[in-house]
Amino acid sequence: MNFSALLAAYFEDLRVKNWSEATIDRRQNSLNRFCVWLQDRSVERIDAVTPELIAAYQRNLYHQGNLRTKRPLRSATQASYLSAVAHWLQWCCLQGHLAFNPAVGLELPKEEVRLPMNYLTVEEVESLL
Repeated sequence: MNFSALLAAYFEDLRVKNWSEATIDRRQNSLNRFCVWLQDRSVERIDAVTPELIAAYQRNLYHQGNLRTKRPLRSATQASYLSAVAHWLQWCCLQGHLAFNPAVGLELPKEEVRLPMNYLTVEEVESLL
């Protein structure tokens, strides 16, 4: 099966399982981006997707960034794209289109923890005490 037929079956299955249309739309965006990336590398079959390709795609998300604004993608956005890919590949395994899930060992990017920008002044600390 080609990517478009697999994606159509996957999205139909999500609808049958009553996933929200907003979630399905986000998954479509994420998976279309992944499939275009694969086709740019002459990968035309789902069984040609390897853990190495997924790792390369993850690096590509980090370095390429947002296609519209040209800024780096946030870690949460990268994780969302990769989560959609991992779920789709898992579905492909369950449907018998893949012998193994190449995304099994995938580690999703973690959101960086930032310290608060605001802090109390000396006067505010003294008034609290």
